[in-house]
Amino acid sequence: MGPFLLHELLHYDAVRVPVVAYFVEGSVCLFHKTGEMAGTAVKYESISEGLWAIEELERANVGGYYIFDVTKDHRVVAGLPRRRWGGIVLTMPDARNYEG
Repeated sequence: MGPFLLHELLHYDAVRVPVVAYFVEGSVCLFHKTGEMAGTAVKYESISEGLWAIEELERANVGGYYIFDVTKDHRVVAGLPRRRWGGIVLTMPDARNYEG
């Protein structure tokens, strides 16, 4: 489901969704659709590096959309910008994914 949603967002209006952030297996991929980096994708091997990049985009008044492909070992990140960003959480229907 995550790759399908990513594909749809990448083809969505770039003015409304200029960046897509895909969180999967402990890494973050940022897909830039506008600006100097239009047409590029950057993979951050750690969540903290990806968060730093997203916070920089927020400071530059750039918004986007998050996709979280959640598993038991990789959960949704707290404290992400919300003013210009929306998001969705995808997970398998397994109650263990929600246990602390």
